[in-house]
Amino acid sequence: MNVALRTVSGFMKHPALPLLSRIIAAIVGGYVFANTTVIILSYLLPGPQYNAVLSGMLASYLFYAFAIMWVFYAKTARKAWLGLLVPIIISAAFLWFLIPQGLLE
Repeated sequence: MNVALRTVSGFMKHPALPLLSRIIAAIVGGYVFANTTVIILSYLLPGPQYNAVLSGMLASYLFYAFAIMWVFYAKTARKAWLGLLVPIIISAAFLWFLIPQGLLE
């Protein structure tokens, strides 16, 4: 039993774990951040709906690239995750408040 605990605690201190965390944050967190931001943009941009959606889709590459750069620019993996989760939560809350207003129909 003691050997199993030492193995698990040894894995949690592995030097590659922060890098793996950043890679997951860049892939998953960047994807979610880009998509929530693009959904907001597609409803707030003026003009016909198809142009707003297309412009939002084009902007998604920019937001995804910014998210990836932020994740690897942050000093720690915790700050990288926090720097992604805060904008995701804010944009998700903004979307949640837009739904009752009838803007997302």
